[in-house]
Amino acid sequence: MNQDASDQQTNKPLALLERVTAIVLVLVIVSLVWMIGTAYWPELGGSTRTETQVASVTALLSTALVLVSVVALLQTRKK
Repeated sequence: MNQDASDQQTNKPLALLERVTAIVLVLVIVSLVWMIGTAYWPELGGSTRTETQVASVTALLSTALVLVSVVALLQTRKK
């Protein structure tokens, strides 16, 4: 029973990281829908510059890649 409590304590940061990763992945899906929408309706792009849009999506995708990699690494490590 004591081991269960210690497992829960060590899994709290991992659970938080998993939630943050899930939120970032949802943002990636939203950005993909937004990119498809702007391809068909250019006025959805708004007044932001194309370079800003590309940099934002690139940063979001890079963040998602790093977070998913870290979560996968932490999931496979021995306890």
